[in-house]
Amino acid sequence: MLFDTHTHFNAEDFQTDREEAITRARHAGVSGMSIIGFDHETITTAQTLVHHNPDMVAAYGWHPELAGDYDAAVEEELQQALDSEKVVAVGEFGLDYHWEGATHDVQERVMRRQIAIARERHLPIIIHTRDANEDTYRILKDEHVEEIGGIMHTFGDDPEWAQKFLDLGMHISFSGVVTFKKSKAVRKAAAMIPNERLLIETDSPYLSPEPHRGKRNESANIRYVATRLADVRDTSYEEIAALTYQNACRLFNIHWDEEKGFVKN
Repeated sequence: MLFDTHTHFNAEDFQTDREEAITRARHAGVSGMSIIGFDHETITTAQTLVHHNPDMVAAYGWHPELAGDYDAAVEEELQQALDSEKVVAVGEFGLDYHWEGATHDVQERVMRRQIAIARERHLPIIIHTRDANEDTYRILKDEHVEEIGGIMHTFGDDPEWAQKFLDLGMHISFSGVVTFKKSKAVRKAAAMIPNERLLIETDSPYLSPEPHRGKRNESANIRYVATRLADVRDTSYEEIAALTYQNACRLFNIHWDEEKGFVKN
């Protein structure tokens, strides 16, 4: 059993073959998928997907590249979406200094607001950080994120940064980046994550792992992430699959019900 904690089957990239890609994921052993909505369109599509698929749960947030658009109407839409029983986290949100879609101050304000929403709802958070580790760490520490917990999504940094985020109580989630030839520091980080804080994801349709790099990613490819982690951590594929599945269920506070699918504890 594999749990893909971050996949975008709600993206336009799957417009023509979404059901086929979902079937491929299930055939590859993916028995849990968290569908991430980060703007109007992806939230709306995710709501439909999780409603019709018992092996899917949802997380909704507002992406930092769109932080400049965050206003009262956006927050009202987000709050309404988060009311669903299928929602297990708030995100993805955070800071992105690579694309500079909004000023740093605006991104920080929107990030802090979404942390507050997650706290009010007793939900963990899913953090996007790109070229912004220092500020991301500062904000998470200021906000006492250990009280709600969450995920450093598609972690792509060294063991030192991994430890700093672990010290804040965060889980570390690895994507196809851990398979890239130049990602030696990421693999070193993957080797030192405590068992109980380790998660896996695809971030599909982005970040296809080796040997499919450069192609559209999909959840079925999470097996390559699990295989690489097993090698890095000197354990078995089955152990990584079971461990990360259990960690996802525990963090999201869900369990599998044979009649209803994933339900909250």
